Amino acid sequence: MHALVIEDDAITAMLMEDELRDLGFVSVDIASTEQEAIEAVARKCPDLVTSDGTLLSGSGLGAVRRIRDLCSTAVLFVTGDPASARRTMPRLPVLEKPFTIDQFNAAVKSALAPAC
Repeated sequence: MHALVIEDDAITAMLMEDELRDLGFVSVDIASTEQEAIEAVARKCPDLVTSDGTLLSGSGLGAVRRIRDLCSTAVLFVTGDPASARRTMPRLPVLEKPFTIDQFNAAVKSALAPAC
């Protein structure tokens, strides 16, 4: 499985990458801007996108909108502003920062679970 982490905080991005690998992802791309995220998806459609809402350049919300036009993928917002993510994309799961490793792992598994 392949994941894309859209996160502008390097430490948080590395933590999420490590956890995703522990959950069975064999490859992980990290994008810190909206444009980098779009370019990463153009190279390889991920099985999962985790996205912060606010980035230094562009937004995770904007990136996810554009990504979903390019390919079908599971999305998990990991953000300090969960209300904005829920308001903008109410059907997508949201994990509020700060989070624990157990919360992150559970949210990833839930985002990947098939809809009933």
